[in-house]
Amino acid sequence: MFLISPYVKIIFNNNGGVRMKRTSRERIMLEEILQWEQELEKWSLTSAERENKQLLQNFFDSLPEDKYYKYMEFLDNGLFHLQGFIDRSYIQKSERKRLLRTASLLDERIEEIQDLKMLNIDQLSYLADEQLKKQRLYSFVQGAASGTGNVLFVGTDIPLLITLNFQSIHLTALSYGYDCEDPFEMILILKVFHAAIVPKEHRFAAWEQLKEEVETFETAYYNEQSEKVLHNALSAHLLQQIIKTMLILSTKRHSSKKRSLFAMLLSGSFNYKFTAEVTDFAKRFYQYRFLMEEKGGKQNER
Repeated sequence: MFLISPYVKIIFNNNGGVRMKRTSRERIMLEEILQWEQELEKWSLTSAERENKQLLQNFFDSLPEDKYYKYMEFLDNGLFHLQGFIDRSYIQKSERKRLLRTASLLDERIEEIQDLKMLNIDQLSYLADEQLKKQRLYSFVQGAASGTGNVLFVGTDIPLLITLNFQSIHLTALSYGYDCEDPFEMILILKVFHAAIVPKEHRFAAWEQLKEEVETFETAYYNEQSEKVLHNALSAHLLQQIIKTMLILSTKRHSSKKRSLFAMLLSGSFNYKFTAEVTDFAKRFYQYRFLMEEKGGKQNER
């Protein structure tokens, strides 16, 4: 026995085949995504943000070209290795099993990740939300821990933050029925992460590129210009984390409990905000992808 979705209607076409008819809930969710997309397109920099961006750009331009490209190669290799580590990790496999167990309560036919696509968009969004709420909480706690000024927590703050956000996108993809062990999905997860962290003035273009790739099932590697935007964006986030770390260490010199509490709150909030932006972008993307595949009657079979 399985739960019948109140939001999905099945109709037969003239050839006797079955196709899905978009329900009112799906239309409402698609409208919400399109409205979010319009806000993304209209976003513009404030004067202060323009100044900060220019300062960062001047800093990157001042770096020797050979060292800059070595640095970019180091980031690329690090992200690819991190991607593989997360996918093979015990924690990720446990989360995968837990997700399948929860989904099977909604429909007992679900045995594999791809089977989650039998659920409706509200059920999938519920599964994703449950995963992402925990990830945002972990991000806040991890940031607050680094705010204590403990050398171990401070030293692992940046790698843990990046790992946690990569894992969040993995969990989002799984929640909507996309298996992260597929090479196409692995590359796409990298691109979703990249699109979520690029400066907001470039985010709409990155969003459009992601949409195009899932419609054609083709994903390309970055050209030199997009790579530069990406690496500068990631470097900017790393620089912000370093500045945050310096502030934390400076407050540690004072024994005031109020200062220590402020440092923990500041660090936790910073990490939470970063993860909230990444997870919101990832959720919007996989919702949109699922709805588009429903419209076309595709099940991501390549």
